[in-house]
Amino acid sequence: YEPSLGPAQYRRTLYAFWRRAIAPTFLFDNAQRRVCEVRSLRTNTPLQALTLLNDETFREASRVLGARALELGGAGARGRLEWLSLVVLSRAPRATEWPVLERALQKALDHYTSAPADAKTLLQSGQAPLPPEALCVETAAYSVVASLLLNLDETLSHE
Repeated sequence: YEPSLGPAQYRRTLYAFWRRAIAPTFLFDNAQRRVCEVRSLRTNTPLQALTLLNDETFREASRVLGARALELGGAGARGRLEWLSLVVLSRAPRATEWPVLERALQKALDHYTSAPADAKTLLQSGQAPLPPEALCVETAAYSVVASLLLNLDETLSHE
């Protein structure tokens, strides 16, 4: 299919291509269309994680969340990480989660500071406008953390 451009791109999942034998790639362990199923099963497949980390839609969502964390997240890394957690998980990070988020952010900042070309490559996905040149490294680092949060089972299932 040809992806929609502009604001119409965000309607795409409502009008997904669905073949009789194969469901859209972003739906995992969904109910079969040939039989009635009371509830869907919990998904724990590596394919789901690969899709959530590499699909262009999820990469763009992570990138935009990272940029918005810099803009709206308040002062300092802790305020921005808390904002990301509130937006994605609808709760603040737990005490045991803070070190994981801070370590992931620092590791990404270290990498993209030493390799700014990698930051620009990461930020190329999707149609959303690119951040200013001065914010590329930080945006890429917060995008990595946003991707980590979007890939959690808690984010996907809200059980």
